[in-house]
Amino acid sequence: MKRNLKIIAYSLVLMSSLAVPQTRDLGGTGEFIDSIAAIVNDGVVLRSEVETQLGMIIATLEKQGGQIPPVNTIREEVLERLIVQRLQLQRADRYGIRVSDEALNAAIANVAKNNDVSFEEFPKILDKEGINYNDYRNELRQQITIEQLRQREVISRIAVSESELDNFLVFQKDQDKLNYEYDLSHILIPVSSRAGDGEINNKQDLINELYEEIIDGKDFDDVAVEFSKGQQALSGGRLGWLKGEQLPDVFVQVASELKNGELSLPFETSSGFHLIKLNAVKGNEPILEEQIKVRHILIKTNEVLDDSAAEEKLKTIRQQIIDEGNFG
Repeated sequence: MKRNLKIIAYSLVLMSSLAVPQTRDLGGTGEFIDSIAAIVNDGVVLRSEVETQLGMIIATLEKQGGQIPPVNTIREEVLERLIVQRLQLQRADRYGIRVSDEALNAAIANVAKNNDVSFEEFPKILDKEGINYNDYRNELRQQITIEQLRQREVISRIAVSESELDNFLVFQKDQDKLNYEYDLSHILIPVSSRAGDGEINNKQDLINELYEEIIDGKDFDDVAVEFSKGQQALSGGRLGWLKGEQLPDVFVQVASELKNGELSLPFETSSGFHLIKLNAVKGNEPILEEQIKVRHILIKTNEVLDDSAAEEKLKTIRQQIIDEGNFG
């Protein structure tokens, strides 16, 4: 069975850094005084939810044989993730976003297929991994809902008329790198936009030290779990397969220069300092048509391509449409 099954419960988590208004952590002492871990607007995060996810993450890390961070550190990250998730689900509910049972079953069937099992066999496989099937369905439904919310919010900020989309001309020249798919692992050392020179230098020294440790033989996954602040840090920084168009340009440029299994040099973006490891790469078949008419352009967000970066890509596409004029 493929290795992605052991992190299956987290494979669709696509969180981003968001402000967290009107939240109150009730467990600041490390001891939960009752069953509520945090209040999020008109909802709550329960202690049992935090502890359940905490246990699953620790179990996964133990199976992988990686270094386990302090439990309180993991618990804080789990709580923060659940708070952000609650805020996103509340917004999705206001927008009327719903995931039907049919769509959910299709997503589960796809995951099962990727793990070489049937839809009917899948619950038994999850049970062997210690994952309750109904809990898995609920978690997956929430993650699909959140992904649809993020797509809607990004796209709603870009005004592209149907006629412009109908006349969008796609040239394949110099686009090969964007048609590749990259299996990447990622370490992020974030730097605040308000950081002073001292903090920036310290963060740069840290990323350089981590680079040297990995080059000297330390496992990338262990370093990611311990030091990375990326959304997939607890999964060893594994981003999984992403198309070039889903990545920032600098990531594509860096990844395209790497060989399978090779580590990049540290590099900097507006969000901080990064290391990426290229696990594998595969190329798509080139597009033969000189012109493709489209009615909808979708750029998905992820850990390294946030809402603002996706929005910039869509703005670039819109400008290309306008510049090229009518090719119908």
